[in-house]
Amino acid sequence: QFGADAEGHTPLAAAAAGAIATFAHDGIMTPMDVIKQRLQLGHYKGVMDCVRTVTAREGMRSFFLSLPVALVMNVPYGGVMVATNESLKVVLNPSGDVNVPAYLMAGAGAGAAAATVTSPLDVIKTRLQTQDLAALGKTKVVEADAAACLVTGSSVAIDPHCPPGSTAPLKPAIEQTAGAARHYNNIADVVRHIQSADGTRGFFRGLGPR
Repeated sequence: QFGADAEGHTPLAAAAAGAIATFAHDGIMTPMDVIKQRLQLGHYKGVMDCVRTVTAREGMRSFFLSLPVALVMNVPYGGVMVATNESLKVVLNPSGDVNVPAYLMAGAGAGAAAATVTSPLDVIKTRLQTQDLAALGKTKVVEADAAACLVTGSSVAIDPHCPPGSTAPLKPAIEQTAGAARHYNNIADVVRHIQSADGTRGFFRGLGPR
């Protein structure tokens, strides 16, 4: 209907088709994405535990809290990716013959362009989906007490045969402190916090792996 499958180069029609398909996709995948991210952070025993705990503590709306920003992100993502892919295929393979390397390069370029354009929205979405979780803070090295062969603050000896007063270097212990959970009232609150804490570069965290 949009002419995306018509003959010739139709990037706008392809972008419209990709954007519209995103609406149906995100309505289903956003709650699943929330569960996936929270499980990856290690805060729940499993899928059902995550669903029960989040529903009890934050309500069902928390599974869809990031849906508006997901749509705002994924609609242009789908549009940019499809349009860029079609355009790059014309540039890299003007003859229109089957050319797998050209297809792969076009797909990679389209994905990179779409990811760059929508990275700030992806950061905002992730903050909304994982809010109220206590994040791990900075890693701290706890120095060993060489005189007693004990780790500072611990009653467990590193080497039970280490004699008192030993000057042998001991392996330090590693501790991770829990950071305070962060709650966001809305998208604008997330934007203000990121800008204040990290500046503009904070909106592009994770762009490389993405």
